[in-house]
Amino acid sequence: MDKTLTLYGTGSSVWSDIHHPFGNSSFFKLPPCPSAVSQLQVMQVVRFAFAALISLYTVGAQNTPSPALGACYSPFHLAEYPLTGPGSAEAVPTGIEADFAQMAKLKFTQVRTYYSSYFGHDIAPLAAKHGLQLHLGVYMTYELWYQNQVDSAVKAVKAHPKTIKAILVGNENVAPYGRYAADDIVAKMKVIRDRIKNETGLSVPVGTVQRVAEWLLDDPKIKKLAANSDILGVNLYPFFDNSFDPTKPAAVLDSVWSVLTQRYPLSKLRITETGWPSGGSPPSFAPKNVPNLANAKLYYKTFLAWMASKGRQGDFWYNMYDSRPDEKLPADVEYHFGLLTHKRDVKGVLKLDTSVQNDATLDRQFNGPNVLLVNSTLNLTIGTNQSVAASETIVFPPSSRASDGDNTPSMNQAYDNDEILLPSSEQF
Repeated sequence: MDKTLTLYGTGSSVWSDIHHPFGNSSFFKLPPCPSAVSQLQVMQVVRFAFAALISLYTVGAQNTPSPALGACYSPFHLAEYPLTGPGSAEAVPTGIEADFAQMAKLKFTQVRTYYSSYFGHDIAPLAAKHGLQLHLGVYMTYELWYQNQVDSAVKAVKAHPKTIKAILVGNENVAPYGRYAADDIVAKMKVIRDRIKNETGLSVPVGTVQRVAEWLLDDPKIKKLAANSDILGVNLYPFFDNSFDPTKPAAVLDSVWSVLTQRYPLSKLRITETGWPSGGSPPSFAPKNVPNLANAKLYYKTFLAWMASKGRQGDFWYNMYDSRPDEKLPADVEYHFGLLTHKRDVKGVLKLDTSVQNDATLDRQFNGPNVLLVNSTLNLTIGTNQSVAASETIVFPPSSRASDGDNTPSMNQAYDNDEILLPSSEQF
């Protein structure tokens, strides 16, 4: 079944499965690069073109406050989590608390979860202990334990009102993509909102998270869902968009955001998932969008610069941790969206600086071949005689970097020479 939706002439196609835009198509392997230019050189060119354009993009954002980026969180990556069969969940809270302690150390303060409790263990007390604020998820299901999710969310507001920033009911589950009618989600949000008000006297924002594809449908049911949501959580991935251009890394964000803000109140909108994987295969429908750590790092910086340019605070990166290799996921790329590995190893740390850099700083930071910014014109030199203008289409070669799901001697070996940006002025 075709899951493609064209966004009002932008050329963007939005796909999704579970948390991300995937269909059932096979994944495409790119042809080798031209013999005159090695794959490594082409990859470096793209990387530095991307980096230079990000540096230029931050010009308009340099006088705005640094954006506070949140992170999506799931404990499924934990060795203690009984993911694949029967097992004890008694150690799960200990694992979650260790994760939250690490996130706090890395200067994250905003966390989005998909459940309010796991095996009866509430999330909120563990987050409160480490000073984290939650956009607390309530997982929708027809099973009886749904009520436990609601009870846990209401209890969280009672016990930790300063910890709970919002309640998010459902994730990518509204029809026609999901199995829940918009009216069902509206009704469940109302029950939670009313219980919180009646039992605590507090008014906590209650909303839902859906794909950008559904929010942009011209459907009265979706409009009703939006009207009855205090927060419209939008999951948006330029990585899965074939129109993504490394010379204009924020273009997809800008075009989709423009449409969203014309349709909905800005105060309601949150980007609740965006990211770029550090490993796996490019999607067949966007084969030039290569998942590797260098590109993940550069999109991370693009997104921070975009947030700063819009005065945004509290949007969310997917994900904090990679998925565990034994979790069943629809594609290999799904295992690699984390800023950290599933074993909590940082994939690399780079001091974050969203200010505009001069040519020499950019060249030193990315340690690449000749990258020259002359009167805001980007010239990239490959080898000695060949040059590629930033406006040309450059093919991303497939990544040959080992990933954490492979049979490598050491997980850290997969990430020795690359870095990821963290929302902190410190290095760890």
